[in-house]
Amino acid sequence: LPSYWQHAVINRTSSGAPQTIVAGTDRALTGLAGQTADQLSDDIFLDESGDLGSVRYNRAAFAPPALGTYGDAGFFSVPGIATWTLDAAVSRQFALTGAQRLELRLEAFNVPNAVRAIDPTGTITNVNFGRITAVQQPRIMQFAVKYLF
Repeated sequence: LPSYWQHAVINRTSSGAPQTIVAGTDRALTGLAGQTADQLSDDIFLDESGDLGSVRYNRAAFAPPALGTYGDAGFFSVPGIATWTLDAAVSRQFALTGAQRLELRLEAFNVPNAVRAIDPTGTITNVNFGRITAVQQPRIMQFAVKYLF
């Protein structure tokens, strides 16, 4: 078995998962959770940069519905944050004696170490409503050795 280098690259881009802006309390007085808020304006975004600490949703565009009613904001009506990732792997096999061989492998996830935001909370009663408080994982690297016999 000859020794050779192998590489693999995965680039994934995805649109954001749709979000629902919820009232946070039982405004319809039904005992059911997840009731939507009232949408007062079509201008629902403040800052779409995705920077940590930025406020994505415009709090003034939403309000709790009147008691005994449901909100008019649609379920899954707010687009989430689009994201992407670039992962890579490099490996090499070394022939030993007979059927024995050794494989070395290096893998890296989020190769450019990009800061990619996680969707903020869409609960209008939450103090962090619309604020980006978390990001996806940083670059992670792992190394492996495999002995085949």
